[in-house]
Formats: sequence, structure tokens, C-alpha cells
Amino acid sequence: MKIGLKSDFEDYYDHCFTSAWEEADKVFERLTTVGMPRSTMLLYLDSIGLATPLHGRVQELVPVITERSGMPQRIAEELFEVVVYEDEHLHTGKGKRKLSCRDALAQFPEAYASVFIPSHPGKGGTSLRYLRVGMRQFWLRYTSHDDWRSNCGEVSVELLGEEEPAETPHQIPYPLFALDFVKADRLYAVDLNIAPRVGGTGIEGCLSAPEFYQEITAKMRNGKR
Repeated sequence: MKIGLKSDFEDYYDHCFTSAWEEADKVFERLTTVGMPRSTMLLYLDSIGLATPLHGRVQELVPVITERSGMPQRIAEELFEVVVYEDEHLHTGKGKRKLSCRDALAQFPEAYASVFIPSHPGKGGTSLRYLRVGMRQFWLRYTSHDDWRSNCGEVSVELLGEEEPAETPHQIPYPLFALDFVKADRLYAVDLNIAPRVGGTGIEGCLSAPEFYQEITAKMRNGKR
């Protein structure tokens, strides 16, 4: 079976797919703007049992934040921050901004947002990424030293390790995906990316291009997405 690739970016294993001039039996779509909008995604992550930050429309979310804080509304709206999703379909740190609850109410009352969870001392940001490639599974740490978004600015990526290959398919039904978490009192899932870029993260040393291709196509041959 010949598997083609439709993507809006390049990665290190792309050359293993069927060439553009050949007819493919199936096409692996790896598009950065395809997938659940952020509001649907966070509800989906809730539904599969992952902890997520408190989320909702700004005008509905902020009153909940202020009430739970136990502080006077004016103080809580200034002290607490939310991540506002200006474009719910974008990843890689795009389409979102961090604002105080007060500013979010004034500027984006109807936008979807989630409570901002500080993940790094000072100005930077840190996230943990669970990367699933077929049945292979990895953990990485992304750290930005100058931006609250862990994948923007001056970024370092650490490959923390590989778990044993999974014995059963993941409940998330994609051959390739990344789950991003921030750590506070527990791990909070903040993003599901079905088109993650993996080149340059160190994965190449664990998973060769042909192996990466084999993991992706094995699930596609079995009728999975």
C-alpha cells in the first residue's frame, strides 16, 4: 500500500512517503490548522479523564474565577490571568494571548479562554509533551526562557525518554499526536496537537525516518486515521 503525505510544513521523515507524482492508496494529512477548535478540544480532554485548567467563555469564566478566589471581585480580576484564544484552531503558540481577567472581559468577553497556570519562575514557560507515534511513546520538556509560551522565544527542548511501546492503541484515534501539559498541583492538559513538528527535538536519535513512517502507516493500514 502506498501512503502519501499532505502537509503544510516539512519534517525529517517526509521523504519516506509516496512521491507527489505517484498515486497513493491513502493520504496522511498533517495540517496545523486541522483538528478540534480549542473549546471542543478542552471539553474532549475532560471527557477522556484528563485534568484541564478551568475554561469557558470569558464572560462566564471570569465570575467563576473571582468567586472561587474568595477575594473582592476587583482585586481578583486584576490578580488572576487567563489565556484567551483569538483563533481556536492555531497551535505553536499562535492565536492566543495572556491577559488579566479584567482586560480579557473588556477586550474579548465572548472569546474562549482558560485559566493561566504559571509553569516557570520569572518570565519563562515550561510544558511537558507526551508524543505518540503509532505505538511508540515519548516524553519531552519544552522550556522558553523569555516567553510564557513554552514553544516561543528562546526555547530549549529536552527528550526526557521513551516509554515501552504501547500494547494497545491509544483512545485518541490518531496515528500521530502530542498532548501538552503544564504542572502545578498536578499535570493539566492544555493542548492536543494532531500535527506536531518533531524534527530537531532529539526524536530522530530514537526513531529513524523509516521507523517513523512505519509507525504511522501501520495504523493507517489497519483502517485508523
